Amino acid sequence: MTVAVLQNSTELHFPESHTCYFLLFLPIYPSKEMLLEKLLHAITHCDVFGDV
Repeated sequence: MTVAVLQNSTELHFPESHTCYFLLFLPIYPSKEMLLEKLLHAITHCDVFGDV
């Protein structure tokens, strides 16, 4: 899996994924706690993880 910075994003954005290519794009969050919160929200509340 490749993890990269989600360009032109803010801490209000959620992570994005492209599962067919094993890509995970993360905004730069100010804390590990916010990263965990956003990841868990995306995984829990989205039918397709990339469609937040």
